[in-house]
This record gives sequence, C-alpha cells and structure tokens, in this order.
Amino acid sequence: MFDRMGWPKSAACLAGLLMIGFGFKERMHVQRMHADGRPALMDSAKAFTVPETANGKKQQPEYSFTTDKGVKVVSTRSFPAEIMPDLVAARLVRVLYDANDPGKMIFASERPSWIMIAAGALIIALAMVFL
Repeated sequence: MFDRMGWPKSAACLAGLLMIGFGFKERMHVQRMHADGRPALMDSAKAFTVPETANGKKQQPEYSFTTDKGVKVVSTRSFPAEIMPDLVAARLVRVLYDANDPGKMIFASERPSWIMIAAGALIIALAMVFL
C-alpha cells in the first residue's frame, strides 16, 4: 500500500509507464503498416486548414482513398507535418492501409516516433529524482 507522501511519485511513474506503453503501441502500428500495409493514393483532401463549426469545435481534415478492391474509404484524421507541402502543392499523397480493415491507415511518409516513449521515461526519471 502507498504511504501518504509516496502517492505523487507512484502516480507520476504510472503515468510515465502508460505513456511508454502507448508510445510503443503506436511505433509498432506504424512499423507494421510500413511492412504489411497496402499502398493507395489519397483521392482528395477537402480541408487543409482546421475550420471551426458553429459551436466553436475544431474539425479535422477529411480525406479519401480507394483500396485495391475498389472500396472507397472516407475518414477524418490529422495530417502529419511531413505531408503538408504535398497537400499545399496539390500533389498526390500515398497512404498505407490494412487490407483487413482499410480504416486503419497511415500516410506513407509517417515514421515511427520516439517522442511519447521519451516523454514517459522523462516523467519517470523526474518523479524518481524530485518526488
């Protein structure tokens, strides 16, 4: 059981571990999509900016692509900074999608990131030193 003064350290370490776990999950997803994903070209991007709705909420850009079986997938997702020059220049953008679930996709220029893992490790280290 946690003592009264040890709970902030425990909570910070738990938060750091969760961040590390989610970071590794995201890295594995991106790596798996690069290894096994099917390529497609993005048909359109209806919004390059982030417009606001009437109630002030931000909207995510909408995109669509067609799978190799002819299924059109339309969804919303944040665009990574790597593809913005291609979108602004109206060049075609490649996506990689899961053949079993085309809604699971990444942009081909996306790379696995260490940011979430590093942030989680930093939180744990800071908690161990200062809390």
